[in-house]
Amino acid sequence: MPRQTTALAVLATALCVVAEEYTFCTEDTCGDCPVSITTIGTGYPDCAIYNSMDVFGNQGFEQTNKNISAFIDIPQQDESAPCYIIFKSPADLEQPGCGLTQKYFQDATCGDIVLDNTFMVQFCCGRGDCAAAGIPNQGPGSESSLSMSRSAKFGRGINAGDLELSASGGGLKSMRIAVNGTEIKPAYVGPPRVASNFTTDAQPISKRGGVCDGDWSPEPGKEDYTRPADGPQILSSVVESSEFTVEVTRTQEWTTTIDASLGFEDILSLGVGFSESFSESLSNSESYTFTFPEGESGYVGWTSYLRCSQGTGTCNDEEVSGEVCTPYLDRNSGKLAGRYIVVQEG
Repeated sequence: MPRQTTALAVLATALCVVAEEYTFCTEDTCGDCPVSITTIGTGYPDCAIYNSMDVFGNQGFEQTNKNISAFIDIPQQDESAPCYIIFKSPADLEQPGCGLTQKYFQDATCGDIVLDNTFMVQFCCGRGDCAAAGIPNQGPGSESSLSMSRSAKFGRGINAGDLELSASGGGLKSMRIAVNGTEIKPAYVGPPRVASNFTTDAQPISKRGGVCDGDWSPEPGKEDYTRPADGPQILSSVVESSEFTVEVTRTQEWTTTIDASLGFEDILSLGVGFSESFSESLSNSESYTFTFPEGESGYVGWTSYLRCSQGTGTCNDEEVSGEVCTPYLDRNSGKLAGRYIVVQEG
């Protein structure tokens, strides 16, 4: 992990006022809740990452193997904006979006979570900001292909495709944590992985036409960022053994939340800053032996990483707005970027 960076200037200028307090609790009725999420948020794109033991150690939470079990008490979030509370664990500044989204919540609940050695909690409001945070399918009329009953490791959350989403902006914050009223300093604060980590070995796709004017104007801070794709690809039946050899081809295609009638060449003609390395689809068919963490079983899943930009442009003489994303090759391996995960049987 990179060394910690100073966040005082960020905190002085970026405050996220949340209507109600969110708490982490030791049991499923959310009655004993020694850990709380404060109303102060670190502004996008910085992430505030915590070591789980710094927060949950010696507070009465159940520990099994290397994990900590807890329950998070979430009040109802605004569906019209829409707004979500997002839980990521493990979290890491070197990962796109600072980690994989394990659960996200919109309805009021006392939801179960499992913490790895690091974690992060985010609050987002607005379709664009929530897409940047990793909430799937934030385009108008879209339907989610991710069943959160098979969300990575931790069971069922909220399926964004079930919600009526509106095109309003709001905010994206990494939330701060307190134990028994005393704020805990994050272990790491900083921006997520940036575009300089990409390889340029992918075969470039040259512009061959399209109905857009090449006037792409990205939103500040969202010119070029990475995030996990909208849910895992399931690569196996339920595996009970400690190892599994993946022989299924992993494929990731480009995505957009802009008008569904626009094709790949149209998106290229928008003039996104990294159009020269925009790929319609990338695959990896090499076999890979996946080793399950101790004590875990389930499906083997694959989540690709996407390189994205969010902004506005002109197509067919009309203004369009949204997010465009492309798969990319990992600089170190030269293969489709992403990670293998355990997906519990739903």
